[in-house]
Amino acid sequence: MHMLTVILTFLLLPFVADDALAQAGDRLYLDAVLEQTSKSKAVYYRELAGREGDLYLARTYTLNGELKAEGTYADEKLLVEHGQFIFYHANGKLESRGAYHMGLKTGVWLRYDR
Repeated sequence: MHMLTVILTFLLLPFVADDALAQAGDRLYLDAVLEQTSKSKAVYYRELAGREGDLYLARTYTLNGELKAEGTYADEKLLVEHGQFIFYHANGKLESRGAYHMGLKTGVWLRYDR
């Protein structure tokens, strides 16, 4: 009985850890090209902002707290873009908008001047 409990706990641990990544307030640190990195090398961070159906809504900020992007993700780790996205210039004005499908840009993307 005790061994079964240990085995089940070990098998379920990755699911508990993955779910923790999708909690509001947790930060995923990103480098200058929005790839995951350590906190010490980060230029941006991404946070879960809620759910839209089966998708995870997240916002990406500069380390100063300025909004860089917002959009939805297919996975709770906020790594696979899926759905509509909006990116902002450093001055807060709209930079671009478009859609992703399972991490790949799709369709027409609109770009805006500063």
